[in-house]
Amino acid sequence: MTLTEPQVDAALLTAAALVAERLGGPAGATASALGPAEWPVLQAADLAPALVTTVEGAWEGQVAVLAPRDRAADRQTALTAGISSMALELGPLVPSATHEVEVGEVVPAGAGVRVAAVLDGDVLVAALVLTPRAVQAAALPPLGASTPVTDIDPRRLHLLRDVEMGISVELGRTRMTVQDVLGLAPGAVIELDRPAGAPVDVLVNGTLMARGEVVVVDEEFAVRVTEVVGPEADARLRA
Repeated sequence: MTLTEPQVDAALLTAAALVAERLGGPAGATASALGPAEWPVLQAADLAPALVTTVEGAWEGQVAVLAPRDRAADRQTALTAGISSMALELGPLVPSATHEVEVGEVVPAGAGVRVAAVLDGDVLVAALVLTPRAVQAAALPPLGASTPVTDIDPRRLHLLRDVEMGISVELGRTRMTVQDVLGLAPGAVIELDRPAGAPVDVLVNGTLMARGEVVVVDEEFAVRVTEVVGPEADARLRA
């Protein structure tokens, strides 16, 4: 069954009212649709980062909950309730894992994005934003296109701070034939391409980022960083 815009809008308004209720809004609150001209009001409000998920099924795209900072603790419960409410009217909906993004990223200026908000007087209680998959795809740059560094907002780099990365330390390298490798046994000595006492390479996800010297801390090996370098200093890339 193909959903019509009125069906989606009606489900959104009902879901937004339920979301506001889960966030502690006034009983019997009514959600109203916001047009693009009113979206700056959301960006200017003191909102917590938006909680978003991607939904597949009867309707496909991104669903986001916007809430004031003092009501943000229950966003997960509210988002789940909102999606369940939409599923009752539209059909089965399967959400993915949720994550946080800046409010400005979920209220783009584009046709097809739907926003429903609940206000208590002039105070925003909650808003629910639907971004269809087609709109999300249109917002992505074409494959192979590069984004100038000047377009990156430094304030958004904090989103990456908790991403874990693998760090390894490389003493040196050498080349061996298959016959030599098969002949390795306990006690064999492998000569590396680096003199004793030379700095070791510190690799982050396989990319050279620094050099340092091996030290011992609490009877365990460690590396004291002596130089921070870039990938262009990696001789392996020039080989």
